[in-house]
Amino acid sequence: TLEGFTRGAFLVLLGLFKKIVIADGLSETIDPVFSGQGGFSGADMAAASYLYVLQIYCDFSGYTDVARGVARMLGFDVIKNFMTPFYAKSPSEYWTRWHISLSSWVKDYIYLPLALHYLRKGDSKLNEARPHLYAMLLMGLWHGAAWTYILWGLYHGLMLILWSLVKWPKALKPLRKRIPGAFWIVLYFHVTLVSLLIFRATSVEQIGDFLGAIAHIGALDFHLKRPTFATLLAIPLFLVLDHLAYRHESERFYLRWPPMVRGALYATLFTLLLMGLSNASTQFIYFQF
Repeated sequence: TLEGFTRGAFLVLLGLFKKIVIADGLSETIDPVFSGQGGFSGADMAAASYLYVLQIYCDFSGYTDVARGVARMLGFDVIKNFMTPFYAKSPSEYWTRWHISLSSWVKDYIYLPLALHYLRKGDSKLNEARPHLYAMLLMGLWHGAAWTYILWGLYHGLMLILWSLVKWPKALKPLRKRIPGAFWIVLYFHVTLVSLLIFRATSVEQIGDFLGAIAHIGALDFHLKRPTFATLLAIPLFLVLDHLAYRHESERFYLRWPPMVRGALYATLFTLLLMGLSNASTQFIYFQF
């Protein structure tokens, strides 16, 4: 249909914009820091960590946008895989927004059967915690048989358990309600950032190196290679679009705009895509899985 074709074409454009202009554009800035090359400060590692969150998000969501867009153009409506994940306020909410196809499968076929199994054994905190831990460990192993992925799964499992165990005293519950949602978003964003450092590392020793470098930042002395001009222009535009998708609770928020404004968006994305074609091409991160 015409609607399906135009919607699919926009998803392909958006996905290529994310992948080529942002993810590929950040690669030459980030990769040297994580590869263990010398000459980078703790500030470089901290900056690369924030940029890596953006890179893996744009790389993976860009890949799925292209896949969904091509499918939509051909008449198939494929499940969306991301919905503004870094606006999550808790671990459980994060996994309803990030890699939705995998996390929903793990929930239905691993977590829920385990939860029912341990519920029959007795209502205890340990039996409540085990399904979270086992499901996330298996999700880590799905990515690969490496200690870093096992630790990544263990980390997320522990976050799910800790968030469910923390109970606010009755006297402090009114105070908790006064804490703005932005605080919890920022807090859990940094919890996720640590998990992605574990995910990015190639060994357990490297995880310690990454976290140790950030813990001893010292002076804000940066030696990172500056991203291309197209990437520097694209990042704020993407962050605005992602925020609008969160505010409107829909990835199709732009359809409410007047035709002239939508046309300007399409033209801007296409222009930045052409500018970003000079970025060094890199393999999709998730193709290794």
